[in-house]
Amino acid sequence: MHTDLAAALPERIETERLVIRPHRPGDAPRLLAATLAALPQLRQWPASFGWALETPTAESTAAFCRRCAEDFAARRAFPFLLIHRESGEIVGSSGLHDPDWNRREMEIGWWAVRPMRAKG
Repeated sequence: MHTDLAAALPERIETERLVIRPHRPGDAPRLLAATLAALPQLRQWPASFGWALETPTAESTAAFCRRCAEDFAARRAFPFLLIHRESGEIVGSSGLHDPDWNRREMEIGWWAVRPMRAKG
């Protein structure tokens, strides 16, 4: 692994509307609510979101949050939550997956509860 590349990935990004940060075990209840709200849209794309065909539970979401935190800490993958800055509501999830450190590339994936609307 190229530790310089892994180390360069920030643990928190803040924008005008979002906080983007790794999952934490305590995020499970809010992530479950966001995931359940997004399931109808996610299930329209089973090739990309096959995991959404099963309805998540509190236990499976807690385990997912733990795995995400562990993967991020170990630099195996870089899952992030998308959190509305003002409300603290989880509005989606994103991540950099399957890093190939020799080619200096990763896959990116994301989903959102609903489209973010521009101000104005």
